[in-house]
Amino acid sequence: MPTLTPFPPHPDEAKGRQAVPARVADAVERLIIVRESDGHAWQLMEAMVERTLRIHQHVPGAEEALKAGLDPLRHPEQWDAAIHRTRQERAVLFLLDGTLFLYWMGSATLESRDATYNQDNAFCRCTAQIITTYRPAEVRLADFSRLVRSERYSPQIRDACVDHAVKIHAHEL
Repeated sequence: MPTLTPFPPHPDEAKGRQAVPARVADAVERLIIVRESDGHAWQLMEAMVERTLRIHQHVPGAEEALKAGLDPLRHPEQWDAAIHRTRQERAVLFLLDGTLFLYWMGSATLESRDATYNQDNAFCRCTAQIITTYRPAEVRLADFSRLVRSERYSPQIRDACVDHAVKIHAHEL
């Protein structure tokens, strides 16, 4: 399995950062995002993982991720996952069969309290940078509200998707 780079840093800290190895960027065909607002609500996150991956179970890697449940969040080292963790948020980014999975427990609307994302939202910033870095052809999620929750921060994700011609697949209720 290709090694993923750590979560993208805030742009102010990105100076001198190494580029993503070509073999990793080439291996990514799509991104599946699973997000739950509460950074400590494991049962809600488990339900969101199951809901999202059942919707997209035809996608390569989704069946294996579905069977794993929350294991990538609980044991990221066993999944060669990149890890993001603050007091309010936790996230992992891992690759299976050409599908990059982002599991995020944290808000998409609130300003992050972590100094790295001062006056910004970590989910929106990281998601935009993941799209820019790995350039998936498509982003898949349970519903659009899991991706965009705030007029203030959503332009980051919108711009990344537009700039890289990313198609978004969201199942609406």
